[in-house]
Amino acid sequence: MEKLRNKVETKAPSQTTPRALIADDQPEVLEALRLLLKGEGIHPITVSSPAAILEALRSQHFDIVLMDLNYARDTTSGKEGLDLLTEIQEVDKTLPVVVVTGWGSVDLAVEAMRRGVQDFVQKPWENERLVYANAGHDAPILMRQNGSHVRLREGGAVLGVFADWSYEQNEIEFVSGDRVLLFTDGVTEVRNSDGEEFGERRLIDLLKGIRHLGARELQAQVMRTVAEFSGGEFQDDATLIAMSAD
Repeated sequence: MEKLRNKVETKAPSQTTPRALIADDQPEVLEALRLLLKGEGIHPITVSSPAAILEALRSQHFDIVLMDLNYARDTTSGKEGLDLLTEIQEVDKTLPVVVVTGWGSVDLAVEAMRRGVQDFVQKPWENERLVYANAGHDAPILMRQNGSHVRLREGGAVLGVFADWSYEQNEIEFVSGDRVLLFTDGVTEVRNSDGEEFGERRLIDLLKGIRHLGARELQAQVMRTVAEFSGGEFQDDATLIAMSAD
């Protein structure tokens, strides 16, 4: 992502919000790249066909293009995208283009570079980083596969309370076997019949013991345990979200 940002800044160092055109025929890829670039302060526009790419480039300004090489069903040769690269060059010879494709080869990469591509990324890429900002909630728990844990504290004040507030963003390694638990204080502050709180320590120990479960099963088990502890009585809103890296 740092390399991509450098390419954008080289194209338009004076712009406060760089614009990226993302082209792919897979909606899930478009959405993943849209969220990724938006989180980096880049304004993304998505299209899903070669015609839409050219129309967008002729009508709007962009600082970089991220594009697939194959759009027609059952096409994996990359020829469609290579021909499109030639047309993009005719529209703007200075525009940086990064190819993102699931059917890469050395010959295809060389030919794409010859036609003006600045970089070549093969799908699927590895999403091994979790980017987050905590807006005033109890710090989520990242439970590692080995049983160690990290609290995701970086962020700022409760969202919506202040008209102008800057939030700190952080990112952390999130790899296969890791689990993340987001929870409201209604989970940890629930009390049993003796007035004892469930507490964060008990929640962490519980999560460590069931970290092998998938997200859905883990969330259900935590809520079941908390309900049993409190006799089914919750004194506050209890919301729990579990995420797993599989």
